[in-house]
Amino acid sequence: MSKISSEQNEFEVDHMEYYKHLICKLTEKDGNLSTRVSRDQSSMDQDNGKVGQGYEKSFPLFKEGISGLSENKKERLKHVLHEIVSFFTNDVDKVTRDITSMENGETHQEAAKKFSAELLEKLDKMARGVDDILDIMASKCRSMITAEKLELSNRIRKLPVKAFDRVVEIINMRRPANESSDKISFNLGELDDATLWRLYYCVENVLDANKT
Repeated sequence: MSKISSEQNEFEVDHMEYYKHLICKLTEKDGNLSTRVSRDQSSMDQDNGKVGQGYEKSFPLFKEGISGLSENKKERLKHVLHEIVSFFTNDVDKVTRDITSMENGETHQEAAKKFSAELLEKLDKMARGVDDILDIMASKCRSMITAEKLELSNRIRKLPVKAFDRVVEIINMRRPANESSDKISFNLGELDDATLWRLYYCVENVLDANKT
């Protein structure tokens, strides 16, 4: 039995909790890499201080968001993320079949309301699960440097209008309830790193989709 399979037995009743648990373990930084990571971050910070002074950046932006992982952990993390995609794809396919059954009248009207409520609850749980996983991944990312914040700001400006709702939603999710707002007004410099990386991956997803 593989290590992943044996660990999954502990979470048989809830696959999503299992995946969240596994991602937390795989994104823990390896102690023997901490010194190198610290040096890399220090070098980026020094280069970052020269941005805006005619300095040619020597590092690619947004590289190694999650640093300090061994090659083995990186490979296992990729495997788990692919597994999560397959898990959600299978769930979405099942929900689609269930909805088709309802539309074709295969579900009695009396049971339709209950069935619809169950589907909505399942979809909501899936959405919350995805957000939790993204939050875990973002919380493990390194600090975003000023040059990256500036570039992220530029990319946000390129988003289609309808995509701004998701940007506001991500920011409000990570703000205290009394600070949430529907206004599209924020300062990237005041946001924590986890929120910045959530925004980055969201923006990249939208922009990449618009290229096709």
